[in-house]
Amino acid sequence: MKVAMLGWEYPPFKVGGLGTHCYGLTRGLADQHVTVDFYMPRTKTRAYADKEGINVIEVGHTSVFPYSRPDDKELNGNFFECVHQYNELLKTRVKGDYDLIHCHDWLTMEAAIHLKEELNIPLVLTVHSTEYDRSGWLNPNQWFIDIERQGMQQADRIIAVSHFTKRVCVERYGIDPNKITVVHNAVYPLGEGPKKDLVLFLGRLTIQKGPEFFLKAARKVLDHNHNVRFVVAGKGEMLPRLIDQAVDLGISKNVIFTGRLTEEEVRHIYQISKVYIMPSVSEPFGITALEAISAGTPTILSKTAGVAEAFTNALKVDFWDTDEMANKILALLKYDALHTTITENSKKELELFTWDRTARQTIDVYNEVR
Repeated sequence: MKVAMLGWEYPPFKVGGLGTHCYGLTRGLADQHVTVDFYMPRTKTRAYADKEGINVIEVGHTSVFPYSRPDDKELNGNFFECVHQYNELLKTRVKGDYDLIHCHDWLTMEAAIHLKEELNIPLVLTVHSTEYDRSGWLNPNQWFIDIERQGMQQADRIIAVSHFTKRVCVERYGIDPNKITVVHNAVYPLGEGPKKDLVLFLGRLTIQKGPEFFLKAARKVLDHNHNVRFVVAGKGEMLPRLIDQAVDLGISKNVIFTGRLTEEEVRHIYQISKVYIMPSVSEPFGITALEAISAGTPTILSKTAGVAEAFTNALKVDFWDTDEMANKILALLKYDALHTTITENSKKELELFTWDRTARQTIDVYNEVR
């Protein structure tokens, strides 16, 4: 089987979970003897495949990232033009004898729909997140909603990364649930390291990810434990506001804002953190939770994260309930037996979350449309 996969990022160029997913999935597919031509924009750090059966094909270049917004000042009002130009390039560059097209999120839907008709082959769409998630359910942009709905309608099959996401596709976009298959994400284990009294948030600093709730919980933890430090790893438009919030809460001496980290720095901060928090307002899945668990770090999950439906051995909390979030942080910091039990059980459960399993389930979807 040969697949034309339309993407936007691939290691070493990786902005978020989409790049992690495409890397793990394509390698898993290659292990199952599926050939993948992975199309993406040209980047400064040239992307490359490290496994036979995967061909990374760079097509032009673009300033738009998977999580960019139309009001991004760096794009100087050219957001929609940049997206359209890249999709136009894909329409002319994707050539070959393919069994199907596989695209991810809104980024390449325009080209995928066109190529489905031109090449007369099926289209599979993976929904990693929707505009409702990215906006934190506050003032979603209608352009994204319209292109997402069109892509979902035109796709022959849809893969959702969680049952949570499937419900959004059905209830908000009017998609037939029988057209949607849930395939959870996976992780490559990162390895463990010596733990320090660090509590970690890692992700884009946006409303969707809930970093302000992390800081509110930090304030309450520090009322009882003055020695713990809180790490906010990542960048985003909320950074200045979060720095001000830390100052206003009187906790700035105990909060470290790292900015963007390298892959090696991400691995290290996972390994030395004692607790990981995912306080997302709306999280379709949350690969970072699996990464933290693979580094031996007990994890507290927002109940609105897709990973919370799939993973048992983690503590779960409503993102807005910072009192309960603080209580769970304090418990993991104080009680070694609890910390050890959750760590050991979560590592055992993590053995189920492999990219080979994700690839096999994806191939099952491919076979339904061939």
